[in-house]
Parts: sequence; structure tokens; C-alpha cells
Amino acid sequence: MLLESKRSNNICIMLSRFNMPFDELKEAIMNADSKKISLEDVQALAQFAPTPDEMELLKPYSENPPPNLAKAERYIVAVSSIPRLASRLNAWEIKRSFKKKLGEVNESVRIVSEACEQVRCSSKLEKVLAIVLALGNYLNGNTPRGAAWGFKLNSLIKMLDVRNSRMSLLHYFVSIVSDRYSLHSDLRVDLGLVETASKETVTAIESDLNSLKSGVSMIQSTFTDANESPTEPFHRMVIGFLGPATLELSVVSQKLDSLKSSYRSLLKYFGEDENVPSEEFFGTLYGFLVAFEGAKNENLRRQAVAKKAKLEEKRKRFAASVMNVKTNGDEGSIGNLYSELKTGAAYSPKAIERRQSSYKIMNQRKLMAIKERGALKRRLSVTPRRSCVHIK
Repeated sequence: MLLESKRSNNICIMLSRFNMPFDELKEAIMNADSKKISLEDVQALAQFAPTPDEMELLKPYSENPPPNLAKAERYIVAVSSIPRLASRLNAWEIKRSFKKKLGEVNESVRIVSEACEQVRCSSKLEKVLAIVLALGNYLNGNTPRGAAWGFKLNSLIKMLDVRNSRMSLLHYFVSIVSDRYSLHSDLRVDLGLVETASKETVTAIESDLNSLKSGVSMIQSTFTDANESPTEPFHRMVIGFLGPATLELSVVSQKLDSLKSSYRSLLKYFGEDENVPSEEFFGTLYGFLVAFEGAKNENLRRQAVAKKAKLEEKRKRFAASVMNVKTNGDEGSIGNLYSELKTGAAYSPKAIERRQSSYKIMNQRKLMAIKERGALKRRLSVTPRRSCVHIK
């Protein structure tokens, strides 16, 4: 075995992906045959491409390979004749993955750009921040911190730290906004892309785009010289890729420049430092939205608990008043009846007789009251006659 044992094993594991002879594999690489070799296969081939030292080591066996060569060594002998093999595999991988990677970069640019627009144009957020500023100035009063013209965004989340025994300043603020302004319900809807934008980084987006540009530049500088045959399938694939790829990169680059300009303008609008990373800015804002929503839900829960307690207290007072009502002015109260029902004394002959007597008295009183009301009504309906005096 000419190769190191670990290196040889890794190449053999990689080759297990291909169910074809080495000559057929070589031809598929030369022709950039995407039907026989998938993107994952290309990435594996590029990762374990033979080094110049390995190809030089096995060069004496290229004409007539001995039968005792290991599998990894026979593979290297077979593909060593491919011009610029490592560069070819890298270029093929870049071409095959270019559309997906550029699409991801373009989507990230769109998300952050639209998030900047949402934050900049949200009248609800502007109103919320104005109320926060007014509340802060009121609390600080005549202190040196009062009469402020503005505040940093990271101060928003600090409202949770200012609290009394019952609630935090944020909970109080949310209750004001909920009671007096219709802002809380649609705030997160207006800023729907802030959460996703907080997971993106403008510097990372720019880095990914520059990586794609470098890959395209490498392909252009390596495979468009006079040494490449215009009729070779790989060369035709490269020429057909470079034109559209360069144009698409230019379009996305312009979008990224516009995004960077919009983000700088947004930082200036909020009075933030121009070096604040985008993920920090949107992360702070999203953290406030989450805390705002949590405080709103907590306030609703407390209101529901208080309402339930109030109803329970009202029920208890009503029950207590009912228990104290007398049915006949003496010992025959509803409270006594409840007590007798529990002990069974309510079913004794004496208790039954007492209740019947009470019911009889109550009915008599009701009948007398009805008669008195009827008599009074009749008296009021009778009007005295006036005497008529005739003058002759």
C-alpha cells in the first residue's frame, strides 16, 4: 500500500457512493455529467481529490497499473490524467450549488430590507416609543435625567427591572397602551419580519455574497484561457454558467448596497450608533415585542383572576345575606332550616308542624297586604262631587 492507511480508507469510503468502473467515473467528471454524479457526489469527490504529491507518487503506474494496487490507489491512477482535477471539481460544485446559495443570499437581503421598512414606517411603534419617552420623563420629573429628547432601544427591555410590589413598569405601560390606545393588538403584525431579521446578519450576508463572487472569479480565471478546448463539454458548461451568474451577482450586489444604506439610515433615525450590528438592533426590538406581549397576557390573566375573586366575594356576601334572612321573625330562619336538614331534625313532626304554621302566618300576611292595597286603591279612585251654583 503506497498511501497512508487512514487516507486510503477515507477514499474507499467515498468511492462506495459510486456504482461504476473508474473509467466511467472519469468520463462522467470530464463531461460534467449531472445525471451520473449528483451535487453531493461532486462535493465528496472534491473533498477527497488526489493531491499533487499523491498523483506524482502513483504516476509510474499510470501506463500499466499492477493488480496488487489498492482500490484508492487505482482510483487515483484513473483520474490523474484529468486536467486540473481539483479545480474542475471545485468549479463544478460552485456551479451546481450557485443557484441555491444565491437564492438564500437574496432572500436574506429581502427579509432585512423589508424589516427596515417595517420599523421605519410603523406609526404604531412610533406612538409606543413616544408614550415610553413621556412616561420616562414623567417618572424622572425634575431630575437631571428628566426632559429627555429620546432614549436608546436597549432601554425598552429595562422597563421590566423597574417595579413595585405588584407589577413592573412594563406591565403598567402595557395597561396604559391597552386601555387608552388601540396599539397593542397589531404591533407584532406590523413588525412581522423583525423576528426573522434578528437571526440574519448583514456582515454574514455580505460574506456569503463575496464567497460566491470569488468562486465565479476562480472559474473565470481558470477555465476561460486558451488551453481549454471550446468543444469540451466541461468548457461549454463553464461558458454557459459564467454569463448569467455574473449578471445575477450584480443584481443581488445592488440590492445589498441598498440594504446597507437603508440600515444606516434606520440607525440614524433611531439615534443609534452606526456600528450596531443588524442582528443586535432587530434582536433588541424583537425582545421588547416579546416582553410587551408577555406583559399584556400577564395583565389579562391578573384581570381575569381579580374578576373571578370579585364575583366569588359577591357570591359569598349574597349567600351570607340569604342565610341571615328570617322567614317568620324567630328561630325558623333559613339558616336553621339548613342546619336541621343536615342533622335530620327537619323531618321531625314538631319541625314539620312549625314550618306549616310559619307558612300559614306568611300566607295570612300576604292576603292581608293584598286586601289593604285593594282598599286603598278603591278609596283613591273615589272623587268627591262638586256642588253646582246656578246664578239667575
